[in-house]
Amino acid sequence: MKAVNLAITVVSTAFLLTFTGTSRSAEPTAATLKREELMPLVFPGWTMPGAPDSNRTSHSPRTPLSSLGDVVPAIEHDLGEESESIEPHPLHVIRLDSDHAVLITQSDLYDADNEWICGHYAGCAVVIGAYFFGSTVDGWKLTKRVDDIAVDYNFADAGIHKWPGHGFLLSINSKTSAQGGSRKDVGFVLLQPDRAILAHERSIGIAGDNDGGQTAYEIHDPETQQLSMEDSGCAEFMQSSFNSPKGATFDASSVDVCTQTRGTWHIEQDTIRLTYRILRRGIGPRGELQGINETTVIVDLGIRDGELKIIAGIPPEISTT
Repeated sequence: MKAVNLAITVVSTAFLLTFTGTSRSAEPTAATLKREELMPLVFPGWTMPGAPDSNRTSHSPRTPLSSLGDVVPAIEHDLGEESESIEPHPLHVIRLDSDHAVLITQSDLYDADNEWICGHYAGCAVVIGAYFFGSTVDGWKLTKRVDDIAVDYNFADAGIHKWPGHGFLLSINSKTSAQGGSRKDVGFVLLQPDRAILAHERSIGIAGDNDGGQTAYEIHDPETQQLSMEDSGCAEFMQSSFNSPKGATFDASSVDVCTQTRGTWHIEQDTIRLTYRILRRGIGPRGELQGINETTVIVDLGIRDGELKIIAGIPPEISTT
């Protein structure tokens, strides 16, 4: 009788182990943190591109935008138009700690006519996403997705920076060029295990100029007592060697068109510090042209109320027109 009970116990235990193992293995996981293993967990059907010169479209299948769920209305609001599908590409895989990692992706957007959504001046639209993974006994499992940490027409690149004591900082860089002007912007996202802390200001102007623009001035002819209007391109006007014509008078609004802003940023303990060098020509009391003046502006970002916020300073206005 005891032998029969023992046999039943062994068989029951074996059945329980088999059933449990089948349940775990049904959940998709990745053996490593290689992008070609992680991407299909986020975008089913995605495959790694082949030869470097191959057409990436044929190796990165389109995904309906509707697959991103609740974030779709926000994406279309930022775009100002409807999108039908996305084409995702991996950018970075970051090991946050021993048990957590995040995949950063860039997805191109396409309309119902299968055309890449692009603006006249702005460039082509992309969506930046962050997808978090946790380590399990079966491998790396997708634990959280943030499909729209940024929606941008002017995306240039994304950088990863370690922020000691806080996690990893993702910088999203973009550049706009229009009507002779250029502008660079940066957005920040703090990546921690299983969460992304977004900046209150999604994008902050970091640099800009209007080298293709012009500044106007008046020239008074003492012999005829007549005034004539002249102008000079900003690229020439902002050179220290520029000499204004004799009798020329300037006004501040015209000179400010050629203002140049050069910004940099770095991590400083518990803050992100942006330092701006603002260059503009000085104007004397009678409208005479003076030298180039430099102003320094400091802006600090810190973590407040679960967001990255400006805690000191005001970013300068930067215009491309």
